[in-house]
Amino acid sequence: MRILTNAYESNVPKSNKVSQGGTANFSRALSNFLIEHNHEWIGLIIKPEKIKNPNLSLLFEKEGRSFWKLTSPKKRNLFKNTKNLSAIEDFFKPTTDLLSDFLGKIKPDVIFLNGAYLNPWLILKAGAKLNIPIVTKHPGIWKKELERNPKLYTENGLKNLLEMEKDFSKLSSREIFLNDWSRKVYQKEVFRVNNARSEIISLPISPVKNSGKKQPNKKNYNIGVVARWDRIKNHQAVLALAKLAEEKKLPWTFYSVTSIPPTNIHQEFKENYKRYIRVEEPKNRQELNKFYKKMDLMILPSHFDVSPHVVPEALFNGTPTLISPNVGWVSDYQRTGAKNWIIDFGNPEKVVERVLELKNTPLPEKLLKILKNNSDPEYSLKKFLNVFKKVKRKL
Repeated sequence: MRILTNAYESNVPKSNKVSQGGTANFSRALSNFLIEHNHEWIGLIIKPEKIKNPNLSLLFEKEGRSFWKLTSPKKRNLFKNTKNLSAIEDFFKPTTDLLSDFLGKIKPDVIFLNGAYLNPWLILKAGAKLNIPIVTKHPGIWKKELERNPKLYTENGLKNLLEMEKDFSKLSSREIFLNDWSRKVYQKEVFRVNNARSEIISLPISPVKNSGKKQPNKKNYNIGVVARWDRIKNHQAVLALAKLAEEKKLPWTFYSVTSIPPTNIHQEFKENYKRYIRVEEPKNRQELNKFYKKMDLMILPSHFDVSPHVVPEALFNGTPTLISPNVGWVSDYQRTGAKNWIIDFGNPEKVVERVLELKNTPLPEKLLKILKNNSDPEYSLKKFLNVFKKVKRKL
């Protein structure tokens, strides 16, 4: 079976690019699994540049794996000022026409869209023209990201982008959600997906070897955060909690694995953040395992987070995570008796009380078992393959 997907420069063999997110890491894991099972993986990297006409070139091809680069024209303020979606489609028509020609030549059995945003949308429109089966994975909800940055778009611009997100449901043969919670939010706020045409599959996470049981830290309590530096992750709540802990003279030390942009935007907030919180650079999986083991508690105050790896990865290392009600793991917490580990971070006083209440209390063993079973790489990746087999093009 030939699977074509939107790809990332960091996934090209011998690339010097560093992976910047979970979708790229997942793409690498899935491609390795599929190739091991004698399927073909075709990665399409789309890069917008100030050019007039789109162009396509082969970057790599070897042993069932190939990567192509599509350079697409870009236009300043296209999504801010364009009044209707048809004008956006007209602007990208040369790109989608080139993509359709390309897809017609290589004839993939399935198109797998790893995320729902602009680049996959271009592939979506091109693939739909040729009636190629399309599987879309929703690692997040685009609408939630867009609504966190309202000043970037006009009312019409935002409306166009939201319509583009709906296209993924209208044109896909099957949709994959990472948990039941995210599917329900998507159905309520974006598009009423038919459950018969959607699947719930957890992301694969490799088990930790010899994680060991940590002894509680008797003198100091280490609280950790692993999160991108953006509005949706709610670093404001982390700072508010760290400030209050210091005011109360609690023996707590806060650590944050993030990358703070070296700009003057929100400079005062950034300086305060670094004053109250020990900031560490982003880490690879092995380094993160060591970080989790060093923490007594992880917190995840996100405004919206579909399936952050922090929760299972930290738990596999013996560290529990206190989450907001807007994190995809809430359903698993609720059905395993961990409701007390869900809290609104808008009130730091109540968060402090909850942390003191839960201090040195483990999350339920039932939750650990569920997370380990659902995120087992062999189990998870095989479920993705089974979806591709169900929808693949019949010749």
